[in-house]
Amino acid sequence: FDAQSIATIAYAAGMLSLPADDELWPTISRGSQERVDEFSDRQVANLVWGFATVAHSDSTAPLFSRVEGCHVKDLAPIDLSLIAWAMAKVCQGGDSFYKDVADAVVAKREMWKQSDTRNIATLIYAFALAEQAKAHEPAFRTLAEVVCNRLDDFAVQGLTNAIWGYATACFTEPSWFAAVASEVMKRSPSEFEPLDIANCLWAFATVTHSETPAISKLKELGRETLQEFTAQNVAITLWSFATLQVRDEAWFEKAADFIVQHLAECKSQELNNTLWACATVVVRLPRFF
Repeated sequence: FDAQSIATIAYAAGMLSLPADDELWPTISRGSQERVDEFSDRQVANLVWGFATVAHSDSTAPLFSRVEGCHVKDLAPIDLSLIAWAMAKVCQGGDSFYKDVADAVVAKREMWKQSDTRNIATLIYAFALAEQAKAHEPAFRTLAEVVCNRLDDFAVQGLTNAIWGYATACFTEPSWFAAVASEVMKRSPSEFEPLDIANCLWAFATVTHSETPAISKLKELGRETLQEFTAQNVAITLWSFATLQVRDEAWFEKAADFIVQHLAECKSQELNNTLWACATVVVRLPRFF
């Protein structure tokens, strides 16, 4: 296979969420290492995105080192976002790498006015996940301002990634959260996935922004779609309600029934969060305990 074919296969495997232990990944890794210098920057972006999507980082050191050598400032917005997200996801990239990414974000300020909004949300997520948002505040603020100015253009998932990024990076600007909250109120219920509901609530709770109408809407959406949640989604949601002092006994009872039915899927942290939430808002559920 040539470099283009290898990059395309890696990207496709990532899109299909091929398990990290599938034999295809080490095969792609070996093939990419043999011709690491042949890849274009776009092909490298597709490669590392594929590996990072399934958290496969074994034997990929040469490939991620190749990312460090990319001409980051010259990358197209989509490639910049894919590479930044991938490096953050697998805990790669040093300070100089993220400085280059931040410089590129600021330099492309005008491009973000037309760029695919997924690129913008992905970069916010990457800076937050890599704990680089505060170190590169001008770049992070540039992206956040674009979100506020282009709310209608974002899918709910993009808005969720943005607000998750704000909260994770400990930015508490009221206008940023209020902008997302106002957009949440406009969107159709069908646009929300369980993870969007849980992560939006978590973000509001983490920085204690009580955007009451948006929280009420998210609570009702969660009530209607609870059976589609994972145990982690439920635990995050209950923790958020408790932190925000939202006491809805019927919601907690329904969630407790869900947790009991899915105990085998629950990690200790999820059980701890659930118990803490019940105790915090004083909801007594004897059958759960």
